[in-house]
Amino acid sequence: MSRAALLPTLGDPVLLTYWLSLYPSWSHVVDKLYIQVSSSADAQITQYIKKLCFQYNVPYRLVPHVQQHGDNMRDLLEWCTEDYVLFLEDDIFIKDSSSLDHSFCGLESGTYDVIGATRNCASPEIIQATAKKFNPSGSSPEHQIRVCPNLWPGPLFAKREILLLTDRDFNAKYWPAGVFIPHLDFTTSNAVACDTFVWASIQLRAHGAKIGYIHSCHAFPEWQLTEKLANAPWIHYGSLSTISSLVENGAIPPFDSSAVVEQTRRMAFCKLLVDNIQLPQELDYYHIAYCSVIDKYIKEYPLPAPLLTQNLSMLKRVLPGVWVC
Repeated sequence: MSRAALLPTLGDPVLLTYWLSLYPSWSHVVDKLYIQVSSSADAQITQYIKKLCFQYNVPYRLVPHVQQHGDNMRDLLEWCTEDYVLFLEDDIFIKDSSSLDHSFCGLESGTYDVIGATRNCASPEIIQATAKKFNPSGSSPEHQIRVCPNLWPGPLFAKREILLLTDRDFNAKYWPAGVFIPHLDFTTSNAVACDTFVWASIQLRAHGAKIGYIHSCHAFPEWQLTEKLANAPWIHYGSLSTISSLVENGAIPPFDSSAVVEQTRRMAFCKLLVDNIQLPQELDYYHIAYCSVIDKYIKEYPLPAPLLTQNLSMLKRVLPGVWVC
């Protein structure tokens, strides 16, 4: 029996440098880590990422354009050959390797075919049809399964063979009104949609998969940078995929008073990383742009200094790593 970790990423060199620095602490739990970068970044950045992956002995592939997250998941699943897989994301930071091993053991023993964190992230009609068709019962560490029957795309542990039984369309999905969805025995009365990996979650239930549940350990909303995260097996920080585009275009979104707390949470992480991660000299231009856009965001949005300081202090306590600045 063999295990693989699969990382689809947009290839932010700052974020990926930090992410890979944590890999040696849990690399013994898997036989191999595969990374696919989907990015239109310049050659200096992609060459750095290639060297970085070589440094950690990690197989690496580049898709020279941005493609959907679900497509990257499919590519990685078809690329790897191991029996059991763990899908991760570049904003999921592993803190406890024994928790990874425990979930893999749950697959290897035959207790489960899939283990993931619950969510809904679909039109109410899809949630209701899923509950009616499969009648899921019980609770995950976070939700009632009937209310949130779908799985996050990471962290997601699964037998590779059962994922291959799906149509491998792991992307968000849309159905217009009047479409029959055979897996649910359901015809849409209105246009409906679902987020990444929800359609795959439905297919897994239709194939009779035995599903186990873990906590997502998201850094939002109810666990938002609190001491709960200090003892979490991993942290799914969330919503970091926008920073690369911010560096590229420098455009700060319009002020929204209801989003100040969330924007401060994101920028605190980015500031902590860029102040502590060293890139090679040939990427000085990128590091300068990264620092510039974060400073601009903090000043022009604007983000409240006391809340930013509080977030930075908490991050240093809950995120794995050595923080100098």
